[in-house]
Amino acid sequence: MPTLFSPPAVTPLRLSQTPVLESWDGPGHPSQQRLRAYLDSVTTLVGPVLAVDTSRLALTLDVGLADHIALTHGGNDLDNYLFPLARRFGAGRFDAVFARKRHAAASTKRPATRLCPWITS
Repeated sequence: MPTLFSPPAVTPLRLSQTPVLESWDGPGHPSQQRLRAYLDSVTTLVGPVLAVDTSRLALTLDVGLADHIALTHGGNDLDNYLFPLARRFGAGRFDAVFARKRHAAASTKRPATRLCPWITS
């Protein structure tokens, strides 16, 4: 019987900064500096939760994009928003990550929480 997991059912936290896509530029490049600042702000927001709970975690990110930004083409791939977070917090700690992008004024992240499995037949 397969096991499916649902996104964490916790109140989302509003991010203080717009999510930043992964950067492959050099360490001193402005895109890397923006990414580090963003990751530092997310760490401040969720770090205490991650310090307590260390196994079977799930992460959810809702990326809010301006109305003029296309959702289905032109970059902004969800994996490039999730990868820096997983790398920062330790990808091996997460059993599942969930993301969506939508037109919205703000982005949210749900705190990392233990997984709640859905069992299906």
